[in-house]
Amino acid sequence: MAAPLIGLAMGMGAAHAQAGVEQACAALPDPCFASGNIVVLAPEDVAPAMLASAHEASRRFETYFRVAPRPAAIVSGGEVSTDLKARLESEGINTVLPWLSASDRARMKEQSIRRQLADLPDSVRCGPPRNAVPRRQAPPGSSSSRPVTLIRMRPALRAA
Repeated sequence: MAAPLIGLAMGMGAAHAQAGVEQACAALPDPCFASGNIVVLAPEDVAPAMLASAHEASRRFETYFRVAPRPAAIVSGGEVSTDLKARLESEGINTVLPWLSASDRARMKEQSIRRQLADLPDSVRCGPPRNAVPRRQAPPGSSSSRPVTLIRMRPALRAA
C-alpha cells in the first residue's frame, strides 16, 4: 500500500513540468533541444544521440519504478555552472546531469596531468628519469655515434 503512495508522491507535478520543459529552452542558452521531459544543452551534431539515450533511460526508469521520471537536463561538456543550475531549477528542472564525450574526457585528462606537472618542483619535472642509466658514448668503430640512454625496466611478474 505504501509503495503506490510513494510513487504518486514522486510523480506529482511531473506531467505539469513535462509540458513546460519544451518552453524552458527559450530561457536557456543555445544550443538547447527539448523533447518530452528532457532538455539537452549540447551541440547540434550530438544532441539527437543524447536525446535518444535519455529517452531510453526514461522509458526504463518508468518501467522499473512505475512512475514517470521528473524533468531532467543533460549538459554536454562535463561541467555545470551554478548559474546554469539555478536557471534550470527556476524552469522546474531539478535533475541536471553532465554528459562527457570522449573528447571531453581526453581534455579533462590532459588538464589534470598539466595541473599535476605544474605542482611538481622543477628538479623533478625537468630532471632525467629516475631509472635512466647515465649516457655513454657508442664504442669507437660502431655505426652510430649518437649517445645512448638505457632505461632499466622491472621484470614482468608472471602469473602462477
